[in-house]
Amino acid sequence: MGTAKAPAPGPHWFYVIDFAGIYVFDAASGEMQGKLNGSAYSLAVATDMARGAIYVPASFYSRGSYGERSDYIVINDFENLAPVHEIKVPDKLAAIGPSNLALLDDRYLAAYNLTPGMSVSIIDVEQRSFVGEISTAGCAMVYPTGNAGFMQMCGDGTLQVITLDASGNEADRQRSRKFFNIDDDPVMDYAVASANGWILVSYAGQIYETTFDNGIRIGKPWSLLTEEDVEDGWRISGEQAMA
Repeated sequence: MGTAKAPAPGPHWFYVIDFAGIYVFDAASGEMQGKLNGSAYSLAVATDMARGAIYVPASFYSRGSYGERSDYIVINDFENLAPVHEIKVPDKLAAIGPSNLALLDDRYLAAYNLTPGMSVSIIDVEQRSFVGEISTAGCAMVYPTGNAGFMQMCGDGTLQVITLDASGNEADRQRSRKFFNIDDDPVMDYAVASANGWILVSYAGQIYETTFDNGIRIGKPWSLLTEEDVEDGWRISGEQAMA
């Protein structure tokens, strides 16, 4: 057997992620380009175009499905889609979907932890080292906001933004006003990037547009549904409800 090399990443490449692995496809041709290396619990990926690296959070057990646990950020290269380095992180990585890993300003990687205590591990991808862990009690996921910051959704109906300093440590933390009720109509724990922020959707189809200039701003919600849809009780569903 030999080693196949992947072509240079194209503008229409995308990832398909499930518990069987992370697959790379080219939408232009419909062809699979390869499969990334991680673990059976790798459900997220972050692409670093500047360094030609793809970061994958991975949890390994010494006996396969049980035993001593070890968590790493596995660095795959572009050319071979092969692991070239591992960065040890706290054994707390959440295997819950693509929103638990984010590259911040091309220098720091934020990885969401759930034990069920909530926190975020910060990794310096330039030095390939673990920086530290930030407690984020009650707030989940990581969505980049620019300026080495990331947004989180909180169970009390607010958003949280944490900004890092030049060393990768927490420099600032802000909380938004309460804009949803988790019992009446929660927002999904999946957001889509806009030109200058993130777009969130609630289960009742309410769209909230957020920006982060001069604090956390949340626009007036608007509905995806018609009055007839609302009367019929339609709801948003699925793991990835919008794009």
